[in-house]
Amino acid sequence: MEVGPLGCNVATMRGTVVPVIGGRQVGEEMHAKVLRPPYPVRRSPDVAAARSHSARWAHEIGILAAPESGFRVWDERDFSDFDFALFGALVHPSARGDLLNLVADWYVWGWYLDDLMLHRFKRPRDLLGAQAFLKRLSAFACGSPPRPANPAERGLADLWARTISNHPPAWRDRLGGRLPNLFDDALWEIDNLARGQVPEPVDYLQVRRAAGGALWAAQLVEHVLGLDLPADLMARQVFTRAADAFTDVVDLHNDLVSYRRETEYEQEVSNAVVVFRAHTGDGQTKAADAVERLLDSRLALFDRLITTDIPATLASEAVGADITSAVMRYLDGLKHWLAGDYQWHLETRRYHESSWRRSYRPPTARGIGTSATHPAWTPTTRVPGTDRPGQTTEPAQTRRAHRYLT
Repeated sequence: MEVGPLGCNVATMRGTVVPVIGGRQVGEEMHAKVLRPPYPVRRSPDVAAARSHSARWAHEIGILAAPESGFRVWDERDFSDFDFALFGALVHPSARGDLLNLVADWYVWGWYLDDLMLHRFKRPRDLLGAQAFLKRLSAFACGSPPRPANPAERGLADLWARTISNHPPAWRDRLGGRLPNLFDDALWEIDNLARGQVPEPVDYLQVRRAAGGALWAAQLVEHVLGLDLPADLMARQVFTRAADAFTDVVDLHNDLVSYRRETEYEQEVSNAVVVFRAHTGDGQTKAADAVERLLDSRLALFDRLITTDIPATLASEAVGADITSAVMRYLDGLKHWLAGDYQWHLETRRYHESSWRRSYRPPTARGIGTSATHPAWTPTTRVPGTDRPGQTTEPAQTRRAHRYLT
């Protein structure tokens, strides 16, 4: 019997233990055990309608039929294989009809932007071009937007208008503030690639918490559930610790599942397995095992905080019944989100080798700031002036002292 850190039999509490590499199951080189969260998997019954809607929306916006040169990164088979409508139905199982369509479209747009950045800017290491592109894109949520000129801009303009109408200004500002963080994360990744630099583990986790997509997704949980949570309560330490743990679980799990896609197809260094491998000098399997252990401990912490510590805090501070009910609904929404995220990674073909090898496009020089001659990171790549593979030359305290979008 295998007992996990939550103190329960893994098979009965978490479900199946699935050895995975790159989204494929047993039989691969790196057997990282991806353990299910201890929460039931549910899915919205409107998933089929959401699939039809998101395909139409992707065509209308231009994601699947971009008239602009260089903006079509998926074909119909890619879109079907990835199945982002299923993702929306799994992580927001209570969403129905137009509400499910909206969050499905958000996830289509988010992953489209990720792949667009890869093809247009990451592969050619075009940091300056990416800065200009993302600064303009951020105006569609944080400023006076220009007229949309490409699918990424048309998509964000449409989603923003459909999302914010029923929310107070503070909620809108919070969501708008998350998008520049997402964009800054993309620029940080390009900068690391251009420098041949692998971030250190602590830096990597801190940046992911602040700039990754998990907190943006958590705010979509609020939207689906129709919640407006008190900002002062959510700023308490017990809630911020839970947010950090949630973010770590989301990001570390994806890093394990997407390892081969990110290293072989995307030539990425911003992956926890790559980070641990470069920092410790261990092999792939030991690095993946270390990431899995960290993931498991962060999942245990998240579960303890939302099931024990947060309810105790609400009770000790005599928080009113209405707010307590809203907070508990939100925490249940996060549990469903984690369970659905894990399930989608098992069902999607996005991380199957047959999918990403079929879609491979070689890097192409493009625009200002371009250097298409940078070598891909490998376990033997050494940064000048260092003794270990992928070790950074920058002092830790200076490494994230600025933002890329200014």
